[in-house]
Amino acid sequence: MEEVLTFCCPSCLQHSAVTVSLMERRQRLVEDCQNCCEPIQIEIDVRDGAVVRFDYRLAN
Repeated sequence: MEEVLTFCCPSCLQHSAVTVSLMERRQRLVEDCQNCCEPIQIEIDVRDGAVVRFDYRLAN
């Protein structure tokens, strides 16, 4: 199972999306913004097949 999460890029303020697995409890990803290509660090917690925490910030 997967879910698409949308968010506002902290660099260019445009909407981006990331597809995450709902099978992994804790995930850390670095994805480039689909608009400005800045790297974004994403942290996700999943519980009982639902996203319970979704944090993101520019990767340093």
